[in-house]
Amino acid sequence: MIAEYPDILEGRRASARLYSAVKNGYRGFRRVEGGAYKATTRTVATGPGSKVIRVHAQFIADRQ
Repeated sequence: MIAEYPDILEGRRASARLYSAVKNGYRGFRRVEGGAYKATTRTVATGPGSKVIRVHAQFIADRQ
């Protein structure tokens, strides 16, 4: 999943909440026996003077 938020105060707060949810296993990103979710954030320039914060969340399966 990739979510984008504007690089303003509200966007930074929303991206931090989503990142924490993924890392801590709540809001639907539950840890299961088959693996867990991992998350990263990036700030990306989308044009002259504008930026967005991208939150990447991915399910990583345990190796069997």
